[in-house]
Amino acid sequence: MEKWKAQCVFITHNIFIRLFFITAAVVWTLGLQTSNVFVVPLVIILWFFLKSDRIQTIRQGQEKTEKIVVNLIAGVFAAFWVMGNYDVYQEKGIFLIIQYAVSMLGIYLLLRECIGILVYKLSRCNLRSADIQKISPFRLGICVFFICILCWLPYFLAYYPGIITDDAEWQLEQAIGLRSFSNHQPWIHTMFHRLFYKIGYYLFHTVNAGVAVCVVVQMGVMAAAFAYLITTFYREHMKRGFLYGCVIYFALIPFHALYAITLWKDVAMGAVVLCFSVSVWRMTGERKVGIGTSLIFLIMGLLLCILRSNGFYAYLLCVPFFLLFLKRNRRSILLFSVMTIALTLFYKGPVLKYYGVTPPDTIESLSIPAQHIARVIADDGTLSEKQEKLLSKAVDVSQIKKEYDPALSDPIKTLVRQTGNQEYIAEHKIDYFKLWIELGIEHPSTYLKAQIDQTKGYWYPDIQYWVTTTMMKENSWGMYRDSKMPGCVLNIMRFVETLYKQIPILGLLWSIGFYTWTMILLAGVTICRKKSIAPFFPVAAILLSLFIATPVQAEFRYSYAMMTTIPLFIMIACSEEKRQDEENSSIDTMLQ
Repeated sequence: MEKWKAQCVFITHNIFIRLFFITAAVVWTLGLQTSNVFVVPLVIILWFFLKSDRIQTIRQGQEKTEKIVVNLIAGVFAAFWVMGNYDVYQEKGIFLIIQYAVSMLGIYLLLRECIGILVYKLSRCNLRSADIQKISPFRLGICVFFICILCWLPYFLAYYPGIITDDAEWQLEQAIGLRSFSNHQPWIHTMFHRLFYKIGYYLFHTVNAGVAVCVVVQMGVMAAAFAYLITTFYREHMKRGFLYGCVIYFALIPFHALYAITLWKDVAMGAVVLCFSVSVWRMTGERKVGIGTSLIFLIMGLLLCILRSNGFYAYLLCVPFFLLFLKRNRRSILLFSVMTIALTLFYKGPVLKYYGVTPPDTIESLSIPAQHIARVIADDGTLSEKQEKLLSKAVDVSQIKKEYDPALSDPIKTLVRQTGNQEYIAEHKIDYFKLWIELGIEHPSTYLKAQIDQTKGYWYPDIQYWVTTTMMKENSWGMYRDSKMPGCVLNIMRFVETLYKQIPILGLLWSIGFYTWTMILLAGVTICRKKSIAPFFPVAAILLSLFIATPVQAEFRYSYAMMTTIPLFIMIACSEEKRQDEENSSIDTMLQ
């Protein structure tokens, strides 16, 4: 055992061995030729990087917890990196396995050093300031609110009355009574649209005005949520530079502005998860949960459960961890959780039934299993006569290979809706579950490839997919694009909106995988500081639900809650605990 450990230490610390593994891993995963001249400067840079005194000093200064966290994160990221590039490997059989192993080890060795530096620095920095607050938190909140609104206003005027995609137009048709209600888009969200559309139409007597009021209300909700977060930071005595950075992030990054004027449930979900996560964070520091924190936890928890179908499952996944990590407030959390779950079940059952709301169809929630099975057929996998007979009752098997898209489940779901029998699927769930398991046992590598291709945008940074749109869906009920901006201004705005595609580093802000990596890194730093990671659970649970149920490889809006909460995670990870003699910053104090 000791000899084996010594060999491992030699491999992971000898600079020449590390150089070989890291260089091979980078060349293979980037798809470079082994004769590429870029390898020479790469080796030189790596040599000086690995030999630097700073690396040695940091490694010696790491505590035991830091070393464990760094190694775990480096291992996870290395796995993500290699899996995200699995299709660039051309070898077969045992040589392919060796190539995977060398790549994993090489990327791990590289990331171990990089992450070690980041964790060491972040776990010792402090965003908390001793500066005296010169303005009241309420005034600051009002200022942040209007700064966001003013920065988003040009987008609202340019794309007046708002950005309306297929989903949003379909939902608005339900809101104004042109379609029957469906919970495919959350009914409660549709009812909010119905209320504000009627107010706008009543006041201004046009369809566009009704839609515009819905958009303005959403802008107000998002600006209020961001102002609430930054005001919380201010009460926690965060440094001015961090506060300014948060304002710039929310007010000036184009996707926040475009999402604020896009009528998607995912946008509202971003505000809900942000406020819910803040309430969880407050519970980690409050010995007795105040009324304000309790109300936010209860109301936002309920909205989390009913605004998205995966939100309910994410909430259920969080509850046991809340009870485990928030010991001080275990009774309160148990009570609020039971209330939230009971209200959600009442809403999803009797309430929706009473209003005649149609539930989503069966295939809608089966994206990942459908993609697994479709990949087997698309890759010419064999089916037994019994398996093919059962599958043919759900879909036209002969068209699967033609329709299958590894990054999008919609073509297969549409094929099921057009050629299959969803009632038969619902009545024979166990049979189809057994079919899915059987094919997974017979074709494990095919299932793994399908899973990677369907989800890798959420955990691998180098995936570019559309993030924003300026669409106005054609309709027959009078809504139309009526821009209030001249064409030249529109052209400038469109250029700015897509600038991230041309500028390295900046594009990371539009990458879901980058935010996932950042969240994992910040959670690791939080652990190193011996602070609670409970506030990370809601976003982590939503992300996990996307890993097992996403219909699209990298839909930015589905994970928008992570982008709204990332400043909170930075604050938690990069600030020292508040001293007992400092001002009480509970939500109850904020509401006074």
